Amino acid sequence: MIEAILSADSFTVGENVPEFVLRPGVIFLLIKDGSGRLLNLDGSFSALSSAGCLMLRFVLQSGIDEAIKSTCKLFDVNEERVRIDLERLLGNLEHWNYILRRGSVLPVKRDLAFVKSILNVALLIPFFRRSLRFQAGVLLLISWFSFRFLGWNWTITSWKEAAISFQKRPSTAPDTQKIADAVRYSSASLPWKIDCKEQTLACWFLCAQAGMPVSMVLGIMIYPLASHFWCEWEGQCLTDDPEKSRRYTPIIRYKT
Repeated sequence: MIEAILSADSFTVGENVPEFVLRPGVIFLLIKDGSGRLLNLDGSFSALSSAGCLMLRFVLQSGIDEAIKSTCKLFDVNEERVRIDLERLLGNLEHWNYILRRGSVLPVKRDLAFVKSILNVALLIPFFRRSLRFQAGVLLLISWFSFRFLGWNWTITSWKEAAISFQKRPSTAPDTQKIADAVRYSSASLPWKIDCKEQTLACWFLCAQAGMPVSMVLGIMIYPLASHFWCEWEGQCLTDDPEKSRRYTPIIRYKT
């Protein structure tokens, strides 16, 4: 069903430099029926018609002028009509933070170092290591705030760096099932709803800190359009019902 998975790195700059690029953290999915899906890892989804998908690919590959020429030639339509439709499409996608103009400066996340500091301090406090459930609860709390203040990309960056700084030897670490059970128990004990991404990140972080080779997986369902996150170890889903995760097609894996 999914024909290709594209990101900002998928498009090389050729003779014609495109005016727009995909934003960091945006995935462009090409579907076999010709349509497309845009997934912003910070929480938004959009579907594109086959014509819209084709025009966006032309723009990202060759720029606006070449996209208009190619579209007119392919569909035998008026150039002015294509330009109007394309400008409307690009305006909407830019407004919803799927694309940005080449050379745009993204805002610096000043909270990035702050979140890394919180993680580092938490790992150093002696009582943090009292029990896996306590550790999982603290990490779930930090991840909840981290996703909301930093977004997906910056959260993953800061947590990966913190996990590497405090890795244990695998022989002294608890097993993956104990970590997963602790995360599930702590998630159910907190007074507010914890999503799959917070559970996955907490489990992945504890396993990474313990030196265990696990992956954080992002999967997507096309009909209806939905995404899901889970932590995986040797093909085994740790943070969710395996039957549920099988309904999603994995598109990104973050390894420890």
